[in-house]
Amino acid sequence: MVTELDMLDYSTQGAFGDGTTWGTDSENPVVVRAGTSIFEDVGVVDALRLIETVPGLVILDVRMPVEFADERISGAINLDFYRDDFEQCISALDRDARYLLYCRSGGRSAFTLETMQRLGFMHVAHMAPGMEGWVDAGLPVVRD
Repeated sequence: MVTELDMLDYSTQGAFGDGTTWGTDSENPVVVRAGTSIFEDVGVVDALRLIETVPGLVILDVRMPVEFADERISGAINLDFYRDDFEQCISALDRDARYLLYCRSGGRSAFTLETMQRLGFMHVAHMAPGMEGWVDAGLPVVRD
């Protein structure tokens, strides 16, 4: 976990890149230290900023496939939390990639965040309000 907090204003653009920077908004402080492991809860506004600014960001949706088909964030990939081999699937992912993680309301993805941390992943942002928060904020979704 990050021990020294760098709190930045969003007038400083950037996130999860070389010389990583993030910022804060009034509701959701976001913490960043370049060159360290990052495991943080973010709100939907911060998640949208990450999607818009972080090249190669992997958006990981850990809901069931039927939930994923119903609505999802554009570009998300689905990995069903209830798969028997879920942890093996997580373990096979690139530990150095940058991830935005979400589920319906934050429960499954919070557990997944802990799993990713234990497995040695370096940069994972957890969208704590989940897809419910994203939809409630009126942010765009993809539907099948």
